[in-house]
Amino acid sequence: LSNVLDALWEAFDSAARQDQTFYDTRYQRYAADWLEERTTTYLPSLFPDGAIYRTLDYPDPEKAAGSTAELDAAVVWGPFVLLVETKAKQFRIAGQLGDIGWLRTDVKRNVKEAFDQALRAQKYIEAADRPVFKERKSDRELVWDKARFRRVYPLTVSLHHLATLTTRLAALEPLGLFKEKEYPFAISEADLE
Repeated sequence: LSNVLDALWEAFDSAARQDQTFYDTRYQRYAADWLEERTTTYLPSLFPDGAIYRTLDYPDPEKAAGSTAELDAAVVWGPFVLLVETKAKQFRIAGQLGDIGWLRTDVKRNVKEAFDQALRAQKYIEAADRPVFKERKSDRELVWDKARFRRVYPLTVSLHHLATLTTRLAALEPLGLFKEKEYPFAISEADLE
């Protein structure tokens, strides 16, 4: 059944791409927002709601002064912080069946790009004297206390069940991804649920 649903989704995704404006402005944006919403809906099952920060803005360390970046969510749990990024990209059947080019592209879009966004937030944390993340809807602040937080864990969430890949990201080294030999905790929306 999951393969049939993947085939249907791939066909729908291909049809949606026929209208690139629709795909970029409505379809992909809706999928991304939906996944981010679902992810933050599940987190209170694991952590107190007050420990969860949703849609955070912070100064972008990779761009000019005044530029901001977004972090999908953060969770503060004791001396640990999860930096959560979601990606709602397609994971095509051809890549799942062994097409190395599509596999590389789809792992990059679903896991690596989210991981890079979490690393950007981590870079800001390391570079700033007093890192501050602002929750967009509430203006609640996550002020980074470097003495309090001992470890940061990047968490990536995708729409696809990638367990066999995400538990073996080091084995994907020939694809040219994760060159720094750092890997996120990568999980699918269904597994997080």
